[in-house]
Amino acid sequence: MVLGTVRHVELLSEAGLAVAAAAAAAAEDVEQQLKQQPRHIEAVEADAVPAVAVSPSGQARKQDDPPLLKASKAGDAERVSRLLAHGHDPTCRDSKGRTPYQLAANKEVRDAFRRFMAEQPDAWDYSSSDIPSPLTPEMETAQQSKKAEKRARQKAKEKDRTDGKAAAGGSSTAAAAGDSFDDELAAAMAEAAAISNRWVNCRVSCARS
Repeated sequence: MVLGTVRHVELLSEAGLAVAAAAAAAAEDVEQQLKQQPRHIEAVEADAVPAVAVSPSGQARKQDDPPLLKASKAGDAERVSRLLAHGHDPTCRDSKGRTPYQLAANKEVRDAFRRFMAEQPDAWDYSSSDIPSPLTPEMETAQQSKKAEKRARQKAKEKDRTDGKAAAGGSSTAAAAGDSFDDELAAAMAEAAAISNRWVNCRVSCARS
């Protein structure tokens, strides 16, 4: 009876040792896996796709364009000037790499960027903005004067053709045409000056806002 009890105790002891050995081996395996896990995570993170904004419905949400890009695409020259005056970046780009100047909807918007470049030549690295050159008030006045003079000449020629100048009365008709041309040119020059003044007033208003 005593021998049987002793044998039973020995078997229990051996079983306990076996369980302890198995537990130790399992713990060692877990420890090895934990050591390898950070490398695995780093590899996954290195290959991961950049995070995308997700809407509540679970769908990917497109990031909004900066306000300056929106105003430029909309053709809102006044808002473009206001945004630039308040520090918005003309070198920003949309998802396709296009700058606000590239997306300008019309000449008025493009001129707004060029005017800002003339006023603030050191504010930004304009080589990254695609703005080709500054546009000063003097340049604009000269451009308007040339356009006005061209329009006046065209009107004078049209008037000559309409009147059907005759050879006999050529001198008087030519004098009348000359007077008409002078009047047209004076009116065109006045129009160019008015445009220049409106531009200056607009810039002052944008700066104050």
